[in-house]
Amino acid sequence: MSWCLVLVLASGAWSQDPDLRLHFNFDDEDALAVDVSGNDVPAELDDLGGVQWLEDDVRGGVIEFPGSTNGYILAEIPPLPGDSFTIAFWAYRDPLLAGGGGGANDGLFQVQFGIDAISGTEKIIGGWVQKSDSGVWGRIIQEDFTTVNLDRGSFFMDDEEWVHLAYRGNGEELEVIVNGESGIGPIAFYDGTMLENDAIVVGRQGTETWGGRMDDFRVYSRALTDDEIIEIMAGGGGNPGVLGDFDKSGVLDVADINLLSQEVIAGTNPTAFDLDNNNLVNQEDRRVWVEDLFGTYFGDSNLDGEFSSADFVTVFTAGEYEDTTPGNSTWGTGDWNGDGDFNSSDFVTAFTAGGYELGPRPANAGVASVPEPATSSLIFCVAFALLGVVRKRTVSQRC
Repeated sequence: MSWCLVLVLASGAWSQDPDLRLHFNFDDEDALAVDVSGNDVPAELDDLGGVQWLEDDVRGGVIEFPGSTNGYILAEIPPLPGDSFTIAFWAYRDPLLAGGGGGANDGLFQVQFGIDAISGTEKIIGGWVQKSDSGVWGRIIQEDFTTVNLDRGSFFMDDEEWVHLAYRGNGEELEVIVNGESGIGPIAFYDGTMLENDAIVVGRQGTETWGGRMDDFRVYSRALTDDEIIEIMAGGGGNPGVLGDFDKSGVLDVADINLLSQEVIAGTNPTAFDLDNNNLVNQEDRRVWVEDLFGTYFGDSNLDGEFSSADFVTVFTAGEYEDTTPGNSTWGTGDWNGDGDFNSSDFVTAFTAGGYELGPRPANAGVASVPEPATSSLIFCVAFALLGVVRKRTVSQRC
């Protein structure tokens, strides 16, 4: 495992998307203004007026804003390109907090060009909900200072229900994607430019503060697709977590490598499984998972961190070697090359990787050496001898 991966995994703040510029997950009561995108974005929490952390029944850890003229998070961000950005988050309107003082709207966020002040005159992109009817809208201010408003009346928030909003600019349209679906929220047409910016305010725009809860606030420097927005919605709003933890269990395990192998076979190249960020999901992503992320070798079926004779016992006991059921094998039953079956090609994959009987993989091992042909042949003999032993033992037990 490379030293950069060691550091990233140790911090627990790996960004799976290089265009993710800011991420507040609000999971930690003591770290409401801590960016978990991996970019260490400086941010400050103004908790005046009753900003607080809550354990929500649906979302888990969330932040709640008071709906007054106080309370927000102010964070520095790199300038967003005018032709491509997405600001996405979960929002929950509390009727007891919404509609308070500070103007005609409850502010959701504001991208601005000044880090030292918060006012409507600093605004470049704004998002809010109108107090009178709960309509969602906002605006963008172009490079020539022209103000372009999102249309009103397209989508109205219900009280006390979580909704996912994604303000997406693609250079022509600024649209609010609602719960991962386009064509529902308000839209505005702009010229693809906007003023330079260096900060974002979360939970407030101008003097208008959000009245309710928010969760999983993210800023991307590109326009996400609807599918990508649905993908981050399904992430649960927490920390991006451990890279390669596809089932969100909190640890890397056999379920994750099996899910990755299924995606390689499917050939649809979903972004969440693209571990090397080359827009493809293939065998190289499986290598990254096995060698760099988990830190083991191909052939380590029981995932104890090394490839040894114990793995032969595991896979041969499963009894799927060259069986007649296509596509029924997994990593734990001998499918090391990820094609869905356990056969001689899996031994080629494992022995070519060169980890047999080397013990645990060193943290900075790099590429394993390839065994000499004679050694490979010997290992094949040992493997098939074990196969005979296991089969004999199985027959004896049945008798």
